[in-house]
Amino acid sequence: MALVKDNAGKAPRPLGLQNPVAYAEVAVVGSTRIDEVEVAPIITTGEGDPNGSLTKPQASIFLRQNGDAGTTIYVNLDGASAWSIIGAGAIADPGAGAVPVTASAVIPVTIGSAGAEAATVAIPTFLGQSLLFCVDVVGTGTRVITFASAINVGGNTIATLATARQVIKVEAIQLAGVLAWEVTLNIGSVALS
Repeated sequence: MALVKDNAGKAPRPLGLQNPVAYAEVAVVGSTRIDEVEVAPIITTGEGDPNGSLTKPQASIFLRQNGDAGTTIYVNLDGASAWSIIGAGAIADPGAGAVPVTASAVIPVTIGSAGAEAATVAIPTFLGQSLLFCVDVVGTGTRVITFASAINVGGNTIATLATARQVIKVEAIQLAGVLAWEVTLNIGSVALS
């Protein structure tokens, strides 16, 4: 961003902004003249998840004021209202239940001793979203994760975690206009079926 001094020689301010303290957005430009830029990424702040509700130029940054460690910084993906979280945070292991798919996340898994614990993962909420499951604590059971979409070209929908240091990462891809999960990392031979 270009900075210039005003006519009175006061401290630098962003070019094109009369009173930068009063603005909640900052344009990020490569030109020295903001009037030469048709569309520039914006850095803006606010509360809540911007997905579907905030439209900004592609590559804009949203700083969420009421986010937690995993939902604080977002980048705009499409020049409209699709946003992706930068730097996924860890979320608590849901155990036998639904894994939240509102953000990208790292999930340290605790495998108990109650046989096969079943977890489910819904369709991803945005392109590029990622979930990384890593076995943290191992009991005598297994964690069976059932995905709402196929997770590889073989059409598998289930990943079974059973031993220490197993890791599986899935990312949201788009197939025929529909979001789906795809395995992008499988460490320790996580069983797929």
